[in-house]
Amino acid sequence: MPLKFNEALEFLLEDSPPAEQPYANDAAEISAKINQEFTEINSIFKGTIINLDKTWLSTDNPLSKKCHPFLWLKVPFKTEPQQVHLPDCEEGNAFYLMTSVNHPAVRNGFVMGDVLVNLFHSDMNRVMDRLSKIACKSGKSYKLCYDMDKEMFTIQVNEDNHINGIWYSFALEFSFSDDSVFYASKDNLFFRRNDSEEEEEISRKAKIATLLLMKIPDISLGFPVYEIINSLADLRFNNISDFLFMAIKLLIPLTTCPGPLRRAFGKLLQFKQSDSVEVSELKDIFGLH
Repeated sequence: MPLKFNEALEFLLEDSPPAEQPYANDAAEISAKINQEFTEINSIFKGTIINLDKTWLSTDNPLSKKCHPFLWLKVPFKTEPQQVHLPDCEEGNAFYLMTSVNHPAVRNGFVMGDVLVNLFHSDMNRVMDRLSKIACKSGKSYKLCYDMDKEMFTIQVNEDNHINGIWYSFALEFSFSDDSVFYASKDNLFFRRNDSEEEEEISRKAKIATLLLMKIPDISLGFPVYEIINSLADLRFNNISDFLFMAIKLLIPLTTCPGPLRRAFGKLLQFKQSDSVEVSELKDIFGLH
């Protein structure tokens, strides 16, 4: 039965039934090895990573699982939140975090969120240098490539001689030993989320990024795709389809073979203008079967 265009797109992103996840076991093994390497390099983040195995999507079927958009780190020291009043921030959500511990991310008694993020980035670089290639128990081998854009981390994991594989994409959130709340950080302030709306929105945008990757022959464009998605993440759109169209417009000039994206854009625009489309027709555009 045809649906309105935005309804169909939302259905595609949110309500797809669980599907087979051919990379699930390998992704769990890769996640465990990444975690173990933080211990091997004696990182200050060893033992703090909670949910790395929840932050990946399969590039050949990005709708087969929910991708958690935040990597949670449990920092092993106590803090005392000091509320900050900001004009554009919901009351009670912004804080400086005070602490008495000695730690590389503490300056003058305050936790520096930007320093925490950069320290994690540095240690992740060290881990990736040691894990540039992983052989899994399944017999498959994978090459790992890591990048960070602003505060978004991306790990591209490709099976040897295949363009499909696993994508990890996440921002960081921190909790501390005396507090069950998770905080995001920006400009050394810490922000607490009171609900899951932001998390759900970022998860949907990560799915769109992976859908677009399926239409781009240049696999090297993986990181630019996520960079564009991240650059649009803070902008307000009337609906998810406006976000999708803007992302495609920005991506077309970057690819050396723009034909698939242009054709997808044209078909999507026709459906949007008619405001009537079957979900199966959207799946055909993105090669989902």
